[in-house]
Amino acid sequence: MNIRFPRKWNIHISPLRWILIQALCFFSFFIFSQTQLALDLQRSLTAPLNFKFRILMNKSPRLDPRIKIYAFDDSTLDYVGREDLSIGEWSRMFEGMAAAEPAGIYIDKFFATPEKLDEEYKLFEEIVKKLPVPLVVDVWFTGKAVVGRHALPLDLPQFDPSRQALPSVNWDEALRWLPVTPGFLYGPHKSIMPLLQHLGHAIYLGQGEVQPLLRPQRDRVVPHWTLVGANRYTLGDQKLLINDREVPLTDRQTVLVNFLDLAQLQPETRSLRSTVHRLRKGVPLTEFRIPRRPPLQKGQYIMILPAMFTANTDFVNTPLGYSPGGYLMVAMLNSTLTGQWLHPYPATGLTLLVLSLIGGILGVLASPVLWTSGLMLGNAVIACVSLFCFSHLSVVIPWELLIGSFSASAFFTFASELHLRILSEHDEKGRREAMHQAAQAVQEALLPEMSHLPGINVAAHYKAADATGGDWFGIYPTADAQRIFIFVGDVTGHGFSSALLTGVVSGAIKTLIKDPATSTGDPGLILKDMARSINDLVYRTGSKASRSMTMTFACLDLSTHICHFLNGGHCPPYRLQAGKVNPLVARGDILGFGEHFRGEPKKIELRPGDLLFFYTDGLLENEGPAGEHLKARDVWDCLKNSDQSVEDMVRSILARGQAVWKNHPAADDCTFFIVRYRGRSPLDLDGFRGETGAA
Repeated sequence: MNIRFPRKWNIHISPLRWILIQALCFFSFFIFSQTQLALDLQRSLTAPLNFKFRILMNKSPRLDPRIKIYAFDDSTLDYVGREDLSIGEWSRMFEGMAAAEPAGIYIDKFFATPEKLDEEYKLFEEIVKKLPVPLVVDVWFTGKAVVGRHALPLDLPQFDPSRQALPSVNWDEALRWLPVTPGFLYGPHKSIMPLLQHLGHAIYLGQGEVQPLLRPQRDRVVPHWTLVGANRYTLGDQKLLINDREVPLTDRQTVLVNFLDLAQLQPETRSLRSTVHRLRKGVPLTEFRIPRRPPLQKGQYIMILPAMFTANTDFVNTPLGYSPGGYLMVAMLNSTLTGQWLHPYPATGLTLLVLSLIGGILGVLASPVLWTSGLMLGNAVIACVSLFCFSHLSVVIPWELLIGSFSASAFFTFASELHLRILSEHDEKGRREAMHQAAQAVQEALLPEMSHLPGINVAAHYKAADATGGDWFGIYPTADAQRIFIFVGDVTGHGFSSALLTGVVSGAIKTLIKDPATSTGDPGLILKDMARSINDLVYRTGSKASRSMTMTFACLDLSTHICHFLNGGHCPPYRLQAGKVNPLVARGDILGFGEHFRGEPKKIELRPGDLLFFYTDGLLENEGPAGEHLKARDVWDCLKNSDQSVEDMVRSILARGQAVWKNHPAADDCTFFIVRYRGRSPLDLDGFRGETGAA
């Protein structure tokens, strides 16, 4: 099937090539979107910009009032005078916090090698077993063993996925979508671990992505600590539910962390220093107040003990910069409680296709200026819409891929279209040059043969402003060599269309000259009939191209020495006789201007040696670099030197003209010729070529 764009669109690229470019751009970026490089680009470029824009718009999520943060920070370290609390101090800390009856206690930083003090260990065991609230201890994941740490066994009951799978779902089949990631789990010391019934893990992939479920072995799936903290989560086929609320997963089965604004989080965080101080003073923690109003009831809030001190090695690279791992913990728990997760954009492939098509349309329909403006505007719209969706709708759009697809499609289509336009213009230019060369060859072939003309000597100059011109002149002796018809004309404008009209007029006049009446009829009436015929021809053909023509008609009768002339709106010719220059005025209508020609012929007597000067307006109207013109008196001065030949006179006029024009580009065609009347003389008719002309 041969598909074509509408011709009025002026599109040079073929539909098949256009479709191929869009398909190539779409599939390239679609495949690229599945690579690690694209993921790294999103994490390092668009994710930070998304969060910073959301903070600027004051649309970051708020900390859930049920979360109460006690940070193990620099001031706490300074107060206790060491890097950590003892196991006994931690146990008393848990006991005091549990007395406030929160919904749960979560700790991100926990002892890895507790002191082997029997009394403190026994106290820790007693307190933990009697805690009335869940104590969730962070278990972290690594791909390789860590010196000085003991990996957790993977056969703990809380790691059994069958306990969390939906009853109607085969849990082994339902968990096939989970990534199989071998590695090690680390957390509490092996001597303390049996006392803890609530464990989770924290695995952060960097720049906003968390892997919610790990499957280190085929039959072992380790849940994230925030899922344990929710107390109820279920696994289904390709989905994860927390408290019966589905968590949005990316196509890589990861969760996008909905980070809180650090500046907004810091005022909500209390240092553990005051808590440790209270415990040492014997002040119960049941007396603390939640700063939010209305006050929360017991069992409605959760205490978090994240590590947020400067020396913490658990710093993670978030889209807002490097922050302690406790910050990640707070953000994940806040998303669990509020349900305010970030949603991955579900229609990336379709949007890539649409933007590739839009970019392709922009590439073929726009000029370079409009293309640049459209490209910049399109990219700005994509970025603004994506940032708006992130800040207001919590939808993560990979706008760096969308911009890339749109820009690549627009660029390659525009480059291809521009290349084809240049080739087309080059071919068109070649065709025009060929046509002009052909027309120029025709014009040169029609130039009059000015040797062996009976009774006269002729010298002429003809130069078109373009490759072809609208000036025309012709000299036609009759068959009996008793009369000579002279014509000079000028079509409005110049160029190829004007040259075509002169060719039509030249052919018509050649036909009229062949009429036997031109040798015997009244010369004045013959000229008038010719003017009417040419006027009708120009009116019918030239008007279609908005062209008209001026012309001087003349007939030299060698037997009577009379010059008959008729002017159709043209520059009047001049006669030089006895050193005096006189115009030959015979007013008439411009040819083709009206349907009927009006004008009357006139006549003058010639003497041997008289000069007749015919010209077109380009001779006196073409300008030099400074706007100066060749003056008529300069031309007459050249004609008054009667000792020169007509050829020398033409060269003298051209020298005067070049002194004025100085090779400045001509605005109009320039034609002039000089006729010196000799009178009747014996003539070799066999060597005479009668029918000549120029266009």
